Amino acid sequence: MPYRLYLIERLFFFKTSKINSMKHKYTILMVLFAALVFGGCKEEGKDFENPYDNGKEPLGIVTNAQQIPVPASGEAGTEVVIAATGLMKFKEGELK
Repeated sequence: MPYRLYLIERLFFFKTSKINSMKHKYTILMVLFAALVFGGCKEEGKDFENPYDNGKEPLGIVTNAQQIPVPASGEAGTEVVIAATGLMKFKEGELK
């Protein structure tokens, strides 16, 4: 076999032993992992505006969390009575 063909065959069709093959696989995987880690850390922190600025004012309704509603449990559609203050301005049924 001519020397040139031998080199071409050796470069493109060379079969390594199992140990060298595994060593190359792990080396390639480690290089790819390092590239992903360092490439993923390039983004700078961004400052976003507060989404809750200029929101609606609180309704002013205060409930007592210690008091248990009556009835404490029930089926769908059951009316529940709770003690709360600040509801008189919403007596007509609409929140303004």
